[in-house]
Amino acid sequence: MQWGVFGLGAQRSVMILVISDPVINETLAHVTVLPVVELGRERELYPNEAVCTVRPDDGGSMEITVLAHQVRTLRKSDLGRRVGTVISASDRRRVLDALEVQLGVSITGDVQREEDDG
Repeated sequence: MQWGVFGLGAQRSVMILVISDPVINETLAHVTVLPVVELGRERELYPNEAVCTVRPDDGGSMEITVLAHQVRTLRKSDLGRRVGTVISASDRRRVLDALEVQLGVSITGDVQREEDDG
């Protein structure tokens, strides 16, 4: 579930990125998420935001902007269907860097490396 992009409930136009640890996600009824927006119109990218590529479950790729300045905790039951996953370790690192800026802390945990599939 970590690094998965989900729709939010019945609102298919709202997407979120689950960032909480998978062990915690299995244990608790809540997950920590960041809202995302699809890249579209040109806009300024702030230091507490990150651009990532999502591999949709139905194939292809989708560019998103992760809004680290809007950290939320949601019930897992509020998540809609999974849209895709942030695969790239460098994209995941950019999200963590944006969180570091937002929270004013250093996140030293290793981002698990997975092979990019494309």
